[in-house]
Amino acid sequence: MEFNNEVKLSGLIVKEYEPKHTIDNLPVVRFVLEHKSLAHENGHKVNINCKIYCLMLLNTNQKFGSLIDKNVFVSGYLNQNSKSQIVLHVKEIRILNKGT
Repeated sequence: MEFNNEVKLSGLIVKEYEPKHTIDNLPVVRFVLEHKSLAHENGHKVNINCKIYCLMLLNTNQKFGSLIDKNVFVSGYLNQNSKSQIVLHVKEIRILNKGT
């Protein structure tokens, strides 16, 4: 049996952290993504509002400017960090509002 762990989410980046590097000296971008939407469940409207800590491993030559206050679409997978907190590991990011 194969389990699926793929997450697709859009939202606003509300916090950025200082970049870090892995042991192999690869840059790591870290940020908090806030998602707000409306869902329908059993005939009821449910307001969805959540924040999730995200990280994205970059290639050595890849540069990333500030993402704060950008609406983005991300896809990736969930994992836990050393504090047992859920983290979204971003494999793909697409900025939805260019020029801000």
